Amino acid sequence: MKRIPSLLLPLLLFLVLPATAQEAEPEWYTVYAEHVSISNQSAYEAGLGDLVSIFQDANITGAPWLTIQGSEIGYSYVFAGTGPGDLDELNETWDAIMAKLGDRGAKAMAKSDALVESRDMYFLMLRSDLSYRPDDVGISADKPFRHYTQVYVHPAKTKEFEASLPAWIAAYADAGVENGWLTYQYMTGSDLPAYLIVGSAKSEADFHARSAENESKLGDKIGELRAKTGPSLRKASETSGMVRGDLSYPQFGGGN
Repeated sequence: MKRIPSLLLPLLLFLVLPATAQEAEPEWYTVYAEHVSISNQSAYEAGLGDLVSIFQDANITGAPWLTIQGSEIGYSYVFAGTGPGDLDELNETWDAIMAKLGDRGAKAMAKSDALVESRDMYFLMLRSDLSYRPDDVGISADKPFRHYTQVYVHPAKTKEFEASLPAWIAAYADAGVENGWLTYQYMTGSDLPAYLIVGSAKSEADFHARSAENESKLGDKIGELRAKTGPSLRKASETSGMVRGDLSYPQFGGGN
């Protein structure tokens, strides 16, 4: 993992959506992803693990991250509370940390960086108004599995899409569904508008078992909800990942 490449900044800032229609104090997330071939993942993780240990030994503060790994999302590093306007500060903080760690930190970073095949990054904004939160859907060592539904909305139908989600929230609440989801809006990218709906569970099997149970609770209502939301969508896709507490900083819980 390395500092945010400065060459990405003009493109990202050009593609960022205006936040004027969002919450008065938006909750931003910067996601920086690295993609590594399966054959190199063990060596990559060893280098990243060394870097995390070095951070811990030096009691580094000011640059916490959450690592989520998946076949399609690669190794995604989530920096909470940082948006486009925070990138210079984030990079300055990272550079200062690496200067403090010296050769030991540089060697650990280089060990994993050399194995990266591609990188990408994007900004997300949490949409609490479009999320269902009866439980903690955030960082949890007990529920490390993450299910992601990416929905791509017709540009002219963003209002209709957003207006349809409160009905989903109300229906789930009325049915007594205990597990929730978080909705994020992609604020950068070439295929906007788009949203990311995130659910968590103990495992992939647990997630799908719960989903089937939830649909059973909703009954015919789920068909009505899909009929209302569907026309506003261009396409949708699903993927998943596992929270890697062992490769996050500070570390927590277990590994993969």
